[in-house]
Amino acid sequence: MVHGTPAKVGSSTFSVTVRGCGGHIFSHRYTVSIALAQTAHSVSLKWQPSATAVSYDLYRSTFSGGPYGLVASAILGTSFVDQSVTAGETYFYVATAWDGTKESGFSNQVTAAVP
Repeated sequence: MVHGTPAKVGSSTFSVTVRGCGGHIFSHRYTVSIALAQTAHSVSLKWQPSATAVSYDLYRSTFSGGPYGLVASAILGTSFVDQSVTAGETYFYVATAWDGTKESGFSNQVTAAVP
């Protein structure tokens, strides 16, 4: 077993030579590639409850003021974690409340910049 900590991203080649009993020698070259790990990003959103709401819908845009696309619907609580975001993007969110039959207008817009 070979242990080590990679020093940088890229490829490295190394050889392993094993000398066994009776003078038997086994040698093999290996190439190890090291890539950057993908960092998972998310945006956590929380809002104040509406007295008449039974569920909420969440909308998102990459432009301030919309147009907004539906991210999640029928959210039963007052929070949501958007895990479908991209590093380096800025998102603009609005929410609506459902009272069981009709949807409210958009909430105030909030902004999230993903690092």
